[in-house]
Amino acid sequence: MLKAYISHWKRREKPEKPGESPITDFWVTTDPKKALPYETREAAANDCVLFERCPIVIDSSEGGKHSCTGWKVEELASKEFAIFCVAPFIIEPGGKSQKP
Repeated sequence: MLKAYISHWKRREKPEKPGESPITDFWVTTDPKKALPYETREAAANDCVLFERCPIVIDSSEGGKHSCTGWKVEELASKEFAIFCVAPFIIEPGGKSQKP
């Protein structure tokens, strides 16, 4: 299990099909220095609620799929805050995004 920080997220402009909810893409990093910085704990906590409601599903290093939950706020040394969760992430060089 790895601690992975949200490094970037982006909601797509339009759903792919009429009537669908917009898809949100997420990027994570194991390096807290590359985490998306939040100025306040409250702002980060608000996004934790959002991420709990989004179905963030990853390929698991243990096989199969894993639904990422339990997003938490961490104070970084730079007096900023970051969001992370602990999950069985598969680390890939350079990372990649894939369509669900």
